[in-house]
Amino acid sequence: MIGLNVFRDAVRTAFTYDDGVLRWRVSPSRNVKIGDPAGSPNQRGYLQIQWNRKLFVAHKLIFAYHHGWTPPIVDHIDGDISNNKIENLRAATVSENQCNAKRRSNNSSGYKNVRKHGRKWQVCIIKDGRRHYYGCYEDPQEAAIIAQRAREKLHGTFARHA
Repeated sequence: MIGLNVFRDAVRTAFTYDDGVLRWRVSPSRNVKIGDPAGSPNQRGYLQIQWNRKLFVAHKLIFAYHHGWTPPIVDHIDGDISNNKIENLRAATVSENQCNAKRRSNNSSGYKNVRKHGRKWQVCIIKDGRRHYYGCYEDPQEAAIIAQRAREKLHGTFARHA
């Protein structure tokens, strides 16, 4: 595929890759020196780079640098958005990326996919827009164990338990 190689070659012409960091191979302005790290954090904490009059997130450029293409979503395997090492990046769908999301801050049970349902603790996991229920339990720790097993079954390598 010629288009993919052209983009990868353009990225490799503009940047060098150094252990999770893109560095300028060509100075984009007089304020930036060759070898300087490219980008600055955006409001959400992702490193973004202005290149060729467009904004890119660094992890997508790093993925393209190594693989020659850019998927719709590039997932950080460990959940750390500042860790842009290629070993920590993988192609994902929106649903897979959500599977790898951390426990929400407004979670009241302390366990991912476990919520209060009356006097019991219910396990509910959403996958591909569909809710999967795994029962109600007296003990929240028991519900957490069931939720972990269900995540592993439903989400595979994208399962995150914390």
